[in-house]
Amino acid sequence: MQASFVTKVSADASGVGAQITADWEAHCCCVFSHCLRTSGGVTIDVSGSTISISSRVVRNPDGRAALTDVAVLTNINGMDIHISGSMLSGLYDLLVDAVKGKIRSAAEDAVSNALSSLVSETANHLLASAPVAVNISDPFPMRIDFSLVEDPTVAAAPPGYLSVCVTGSFEDPDNPVPAPLPHADLPIGIPSDYMSQADVDQYLFNSAFLLQYQKKPVLSYVYNSDKVVPFSLVTSTFKQPIPNLFNAFPNYAVAWRFTQFAPFSLAVSPDAAIITGNFNWTFLVSNDTTLPDPQKSYTEAFVFATQFSLKAVLTVEGTPTSPSLRVQATPSDVKLGLASSNVGDFDTSLFQMFVSAVVGSLPIRVDSTSPMPVVDGVQLQAPLLRYQTGYVSLLSNFSLTLPTQLMDKLHTLKL
Repeated sequence: MQASFVTKVSADASGVGAQITADWEAHCCCVFSHCLRTSGGVTIDVSGSTISISSRVVRNPDGRAALTDVAVLTNINGMDIHISGSMLSGLYDLLVDAVKGKIRSAAEDAVSNALSSLVSETANHLLASAPVAVNISDPFPMRIDFSLVEDPTVAAAPPGYLSVCVTGSFEDPDNPVPAPLPHADLPIGIPSDYMSQADVDQYLFNSAFLLQYQKKPVLSYVYNSDKVVPFSLVTSTFKQPIPNLFNAFPNYAVAWRFTQFAPFSLAVSPDAAIITGNFNWTFLVSNDTTLPDPQKSYTEAFVFATQFSLKAVLTVEGTPTSPSLRVQATPSDVKLGLASSNVGDFDTSLFQMFVSAVVGSLPIRVDSTSPMPVVDGVQLQAPLLRYQTGYVSLLSNFSLTLPTQLMDKLHTLKL
């Protein structure tokens, strides 16, 4: 899973204006032991300045991104210094004019040092809020690993962007190891008309399907036939396509059991997202005059090895500050072959036609939601999903609201 953001890790600002205020106090003693004490305030108006900030973004040992080596270069082009609060302030103004260059240099250093600390504190506060893992308890305990795979990639060429690659894997909390599944090739870069792009590898969902299969390796559903089609089925219904079934079990009631024997698998292409599910479809029969109850014993007639294709719909849900990616799927196609039979071999072509006609009513469903990692204060704006080869792109602009304590520090910078 990879995310790219339009940003510069080296940034420049020109035409910066600011006002610096301070208090001062002076003591002057002459040879006659007479001391003069005076105090007041100083106001420094800065204009036409430039500020350049550079840094590195690295992966911390805990899997989070962090800003390091922050360097700030401040160049003050215009400076107006006025001293107040003393009857000698006019004289001090003259003295200040004589040493304005040194004052400018000291102010540049002070602003650079203060901004360096503030930028580092603000950026790392936000980066630390991004989750490294998200724990989920339903339908069974699992965690999603969002730790960084490597140091983020920085591209300085216009428009400039920061690319972050995270693990993006559903894992067993007791054995948090990424799923041994193939990854799609994710792009490097970002469309110029969006502020951010998150590329979600189909690996994320396939790791969830694999974990589900490992935790519950046999998903078995038993349905009376009228749960799938709007009428009850008996073996006489299949007298023509499967005469052996009727001969062995005349007018028996029919039930179906679907048993998963392989994990679901998601494949994304520019045209669609398709989930493949592999089930054994077992025909069960009962000579009970009523439809078989799931708790009763059945007689197994035959088993189809069945591959379902489910058309998936991916949507962005949740809130702008806590988005999630949801995948829902229902059967769109089915292929079957006779795996075993207690009524002998038979031609499956007519049954294939029947199944294809009712495939949308078959009781196979997928509904999975994965939270998206975001930092505090980020709100997505009009996110857009695009299917690509092997992954889904989430394109979005966003807004950032800094915490109040950080905004206060930005408004009043202490030098």
